[in-house]
Amino acid sequence: VEFFPRAVHFAFSVVEAEVAGRVRRGVATGYLEDLCRQFLDGERTPSLVLSRRTGGKFKPPAELDVPYVMIGPGTGVAPFLGFLQQRSVLCVDSKKPAADVALYFGCRRRDTDHIYEKELDKFVEGGTLSYLSVACSREQEHKVYVQDKIKAEGEQLSKLLIENEKSMVYICGDGGEMVRGVVEGLTCVLQDHGGMSTEDAKLKMIALERSDRLIKDVWYW
Repeated sequence: VEFFPRAVHFAFSVVEAEVAGRVRRGVATGYLEDLCRQFLDGERTPSLVLSRRTGGKFKPPAELDVPYVMIGPGTGVAPFLGFLQQRSVLCVDSKKPAADVALYFGCRRRDTDHIYEKELDKFVEGGTLSYLSVACSREQEHKVYVQDKIKAEGEQLSKLLIENEKSMVYICGDGGEMVRGVVEGLTCVLQDHGGMSTEDAKLKMIALERSDRLIKDVWYW
């Protein structure tokens, strides 16, 4: 709100699927695509009615001393822009030191899909975002996803999850393979760097979610 008091910014990816030999678009994302096309073509200024959802858990910590990790491949990164915008304002207004914040983002190719690259780089340069890890799945022979980055960079993550009782983890995006892969990756981190057994690591992940330290905002195809 502080960054754009008179505007709402959001990102979406048009859902397409072949059904009975025909390519069909998702109802909601197809509608949004049509609105954007009309605006870009100069046909008319589209109108869109938005309903604000209140009472949800998927929001950044109110205090700057709470470290957290954001995991949002694809359009799942969109709400985290709001997290960082709010945080940057709080950092300016506060004289207290801020805890570390990390973002894991994934896309196919950096040159076409890293749509918020400039904004995120500025947050890193300004100290709002402590660490940014980007997985570009199609830029090398073997596909690399956010869960692979999490496993490879697990030492710091394990300290965050185990040693800091206030730390948070947020996951946004596809509720199918992506979420399963990320949860599995975090579980492996607890095993490889936290000295936990497989069972203890799984129980830790369950405990984090039950205590609202692991919060998901996901959708399903």
